[in-house]
Amino acid sequence: MKVLFVCILAGFLIGCGNSVKENTKTDTENKSVIGSLEVMKEDLGVMVWEPAEQACEKLCNGWRLPSLEELEIVYKNRMQIGGFEEGYYWSSSESLDESISNAMIIIRFGIGDQFYNGKQTPNHVRAVRDL
Repeated sequence: MKVLFVCILAGFLIGCGNSVKENTKTDTENKSVIGSLEVMKEDLGVMVWEPAEQACEKLCNGWRLPSLEELEIVYKNRMQIGGFEEGYYWSSSESLDESISNAMIIIRFGIGDQFYNGKQTPNHVRAVRDL
């Protein structure tokens, strides 16, 4: 039983490495707060949808891909937050068009347009979480 607990604890600390320094000054400088939404100030990279979702979850402590509504808020405040590319950013919202399967809604940050994109097309990733 003790070995199992140690393995689970070790796995949690390894998987959630950022949670250990959650309240440090450096960590605080890497986030921006918009209303009740906390936004990472840097992208996690460019990747297809499933690894993008996993990359956000690996940050632990509630970090995730933004919903379409949240991504619109992030887009409107992109100058305040900083660090955005002009490319497309993933949301966690699925396409509402039934003729398009396995597609997510994305926003092009250069002009603010919304599109549907297949999950296998790489896009930028920016994590958010609720305060």
